[in-house]
Amino acid sequence: MAVASKHISRKERIRGEKLAILIDRNHGVPFEDGLARVNSENRVMASNSRISKAVFGKGERHKIRSSYWTGTMVAYVEPGKTLGEQIEYMDTQTGQRWVFPVPKAFRREKNAVLVTEHPDFWLEMDANNRVVHAKKVDLVENFPVKNGNYPGDPLYDIPIGKKVPFSLKSRELIRIDKCVGPIIRSGKCLLPPRFYDENQCDGDYRRIVWMDGEPASLFGVVTEAISGRVVKLRGISPEALNLLCDLSGNEITALLSRVQPEELEATIKLLRLLNNRV
Repeated sequence: MAVASKHISRKERIRGEKLAILIDRNHGVPFEDGLARVNSENRVMASNSRISKAVFGKGERHKIRSSYWTGTMVAYVEPGKTLGEQIEYMDTQTGQRWVFPVPKAFRREKNAVLVTEHPDFWLEMDANNRVVHAKKVDLVENFPVKNGNYPGDPLYDIPIGKKVPFSLKSRELIRIDKCVGPIIRSGKCLLPPRFYDENQCDGDYRRIVWMDGEPASLFGVVTEAISGRVVKLRGISPEALNLLCDLSGNEITALLSRVQPEELEATIKLLRLLNNRV
């Protein structure tokens, strides 16, 4: 079985307090493709909790406008069943088998979810198998057996415990019987900001923690980005410049299907610089 997405450049990974859209939802990719690109560029895929902070914050809400893979990989089994030596999940789109080895310390746990976050894991894969190898695995207990509104755990913002009333602080869990794969998050809210209310916000996708996604599905990718001084250009706000960079990045992605990357090398470098500095 070949090892993929494990080779990381010796360069220090690009990390920071900001976020950057690496792959837009309109040009979404399967998870393993997004992971490969993130690793090839020495970046860090944004975690589930980091996306939560962004979609509910005032300064970053405009960045997360659609649905994206997160760097939070999870694995769980059917309600009431012990975890065992490994968790297996079949992606119905591809027939690929996703496998998550269970650390010995967690093999008798029930109603819990295993969690590892990028860049602490990599994939070993052949034509039909995807094995998740992790340097660090954590266990989140009291994982709900049914979908619904729950509080998020303080570390990973994964729904736990007993159901709670709807509020912007609650997290809506979407799970299946068993699964191995990354959490999916969205920044969409179908109501305009003036209607945001803790008691009624139907259609607010920001609260949903999708833990049922098949890794072959097509979503965008968000990464951490370097914090730095704000670049100010006459006639445009930093927020508008961020949006313009994202839209321009989408156009560049489309162009790359018709031209060689080296033909746009300077433009790509400029966009990456602006995305990391504004």
